[in-house]
Amino acid sequence: NDSIRLIIDSYVESDTIFNHRFTNLRYLGQITSPDSLLKIITWNLVLRSGPSRYYCYFIRKPESGKEIRIYRLTATYREDPVMTDTIYTESDWYGALYYDLKPCITNNKRCWVLLGIDYGNSFISRKIIEVLSFTPGNSIVFGRKWFVSGDEIKFRDVFEYASNGMMSLRFKSDS
Repeated sequence: NDSIRLIIDSYVESDTIFNHRFTNLRYLGQITSPDSLLKIITWNLVLRSGPSRYYCYFIRKPESGKEIRIYRLTATYREDPVMTDTIYTESDWYGALYYDLKPCITNNKRCWVLLGIDYGNSFISRKIIEVLSFTPGNSIVFGRKWFVSGDEIKFRDVFEYASNGMMSLRFKSDS
C-alpha cells in the first residue's frame, strides 16, 4: 500500500493526470468526469487484523486556468451506516470506492453526482449516491439536499444490503 501511495502521489502531480490511466494496477478505481474537470482514484486496503481502509484522490482541474488541486482522503471501514441527514467534509469523509460520476450545474454551481460502494463489514455492503461540490475556498463538500424520500429530503441516498447479495446501481444511459 505504501508503494502504491508513493506512485499515485507522483502520478497526480504530473501534467498528464487527466490523459493517463494506470492499466497494470488491478483493483485501482480510476474515473474521469465527462467534463474532464474531475478525476477520482480510489482503492481499499483489506486487513485481517484491525479495520480496513479506503484511499481516495480527487484531482480537480480548475475551470479558469488556475493550477490543479489534489485532495487526498483516507477513511477506516465503519460499522455505522453513512448518515443521510448531514454534510461530510474532507476531514470526516465516511469512505467509499467511487465507480461512476456525472457532472451537473444547479443554481450556477458546478457539482458532480457520484456512485460509490462501501464495504461496511463482512456482513453488509452499501451503495451510495452522493453529490460532490467545492466551496469558494476550494474545500470539498459531500452532500446536497436533493434526495426525496417520502416527506424527507436527504443529502445522499444509501442502500444497505447483505454482503453476499448483489445490487446494481448505475446511471441511466443517455442514448
